[in-house]
Amino acid sequence: MDASSSSNRFTGTTHPVFIKTGITEFLYQFNREALREGYDPNPDSPMYPILRTLIIETFANDIKQLGNLQSNILLRVDCTSWTYRSFFPLTEKGSISAFVELELKFIWAILQARCKRTRRVFTFNETQAQALDHLLGALEGQYNGGRSHSTALEGLYSVFDAIYFPGPGAYDYDTYFNMPSTTFLALQCVAADGSYRSIHLIPPIIAKLRYSLRLRATRRITFLRDNLTDESAFFQHFEEFCMEHLQDRNVSPFSALNRLSCKMNAACKSIPRPDIIWWHGDVTASEDIGEDNRGQR
Repeated sequence: MDASSSSNRFTGTTHPVFIKTGITEFLYQFNREALREGYDPNPDSPMYPILRTLIIETFANDIKQLGNLQSNILLRVDCTSWTYRSFFPLTEKGSISAFVELELKFIWAILQARCKRTRRVFTFNETQAQALDHLLGALEGQYNGGRSHSTALEGLYSVFDAIYFPGPGAYDYDTYFNMPSTTFLALQCVAADGSYRSIHLIPPIIAKLRYSLRLRATRRITFLRDNLTDESAFFQHFEEFCMEHLQDRNVSPFSALNRLSCKMNAACKSIPRPDIIWWHGDVTASEDIGEDNRGQR
């Protein structure tokens, strides 16, 4: 099945928000039924558990660093046009696990995309491609015993820097989906059969990506603080970094995710969530309505 026939098959079920955000237009060039093949997590790969360990370690280390940053810095890191609150470390184990797994899923997807160079779903600039190649080599080297754990950690942080904080002028306003993070988000909007997923599932994915981006930013900020002893010089560089990478009115991965989040959240608020259904023995219940379920399990 070609890309157009796959896309047309599901036209009747496409929510307008997927069209308004450009997701439908971006995905139209691909066969959606096969889009996620090769990008989804693969625990059977020898590289996957190594990458998972690295992301868990870096996530834990970066969360610990939050306690060493001043409150006015944490406030600026989480500042957008509609929310003014300090960036905060996750404390619930379940939440930490969910955020780690989403970032693992993202980094794994872009690594696989770099391996599949003939299949152009993701787009990488030269710096991003070099960082991904370095991490791939480090993961393979650690698996084969030829590279150290620290080399792999360095490679992962290089990928974070290249993907989350690209240099000035890396992107323009032509499309959101030339950024790895927004391309990954577009893939998450599609189910395994090629249909679009419920829009209520998308905002939590964006929220996790934005949190990971801000968390990785605190490492860069900590580095600036530790290497710029003059406070005024530090705050100048800190403000420049935030203006370039952590505000919602420019062309950056964070800004693109922010704008997509606004549109998705607005769409979700206009549509009631599905009823919550739970079990009571042989009876399913939805709010005040019960339905005998014997013989239907």
